[in-house]
Formats: sequence, structure tokens, C-alpha cells
Amino acid sequence: MIQLIKPLLPLLLITGLFACQQAEKQPEALDYIAQANEVIVRDRDSAVLLMEKAVSLDPNNTKALQSLGSLYLQTSAFTKALDLYRNLTALNPQHAEAWQIMAMIHSNQDSLDLAKDYYNKAEEAFLNRLKTVQSDQQRYEALASLAMNYGIMGKPGKMQETLAQIDNEQIRELWIKGAANFNPDYVKEFFKQLEESNPDFLKDSASQNDSTP
Repeated sequence: MIQLIKPLLPLLLITGLFACQQAEKQPEALDYIAQANEVIVRDRDSAVLLMEKAVSLDPNNTKALQSLGSLYLQTSAFTKALDLYRNLTALNPQHAEAWQIMAMIHSNQDSLDLAKDYYNKAEEAFLNRLKTVQSDQQRYEALASLAMNYGIMGKPGKMQETLAQIDNEQIRELWIKGAANFNPDYVKEFFKQLEESNPDFLKDSASQNDSTP
């Protein structure tokens, strides 16, 4: 039987932060998103309300959904976060990060059967993404997230096997030091390295999750 490792809350927040999406259609919804981003540092509750307005105006806007999900995680509104990430997987069943975040929440709430199911769905989605990635940055990000998935699931062999496929030694070592030990500082540095190597890597990754035509 798989022994799940409970992810620390900071790692869950980082997973939510970097599961980024592309902006979409409704101009008014985008205005609320912009306003929320302006106030998020000084007034998180107001940011939540603004982002909720954006989602109500454009329920299929994955940028708004993802941003609101991250805010829910930061404010420990886990029930709302679960509902929101379920909506994301309904829009796009291959949204690996949404499955992974739901698995983390359920794992922390000791709902281990659901957590295992969602980790398996995340694994499948990450593996599918690796078949279609078009840049090294997309591949590194998918491999690293898949490795974290294996680590949390208590599959160290598969985690190391996956990390070995990251052929950038500096990035791989950062991930081994950080994600394998659930150290959010190293995880942040990992993504910083990716962004420095290609400032568009988050946009590239987002295109892998975009469910719109």
C-alpha cells in the first residue's frame, strides 16, 4: 500500500501559485483580476472578493479560477478551494496541477483514498503533458511536478527516475534539495531558475493547461 506523505502547507501554496493560466475573454472580468492583483499584498480579503466577482462574470476563465484558488489556499479556505479546482478539472480533465492540489488538500485532511485517486490522476495528466511539450522549460516543469507527485506518494524510486530526466544539472539539484524535502525556499529558487532561463516559461506551461480553443 502506498504511504502518502503529507505535504506542508507552504508547498501546497507554491503549487497553486505556479499552476498559472493564460488570460481569457471577458474584459470586465479581467478588470477585476487586475484590481485583485493590485490589492492582494495589502488586503487579501478584498482580493478574494474581487477575484470572486471575476469568476462570477466569466466562470470559464481559467486565469481567474487559478488565481482565486491560490487565494483560497492562502486564506485556508480549503473547502472553497476544492470546489474551485473541481471546476478546473471539469473544464480540463488534463489539468495536472488542479488534481495535484486537490490531492494535497485531501491528504492534509486525512482523506487518503481520495488523495491517492487524485495523485494518480495528476500522474496521468503530467505523463500525457510530457508527450506534447514543445520546450525544455515545459519539460523541466512537468518532470519536476511529476517528481514531486511521486515523492508525496511515497515512491522515491520513481521520483529519482523522473528527476534524472531533467538534464539541466543545476535545476535538477535545486529540485532534489527542495521539493524532495518540501523546502519552499528551494522550490521558489527552482522556478526562479526556470524563469531566468526563459521569461516566458510560465506562459509556455499555461498553454499546456489552456482548455480554450
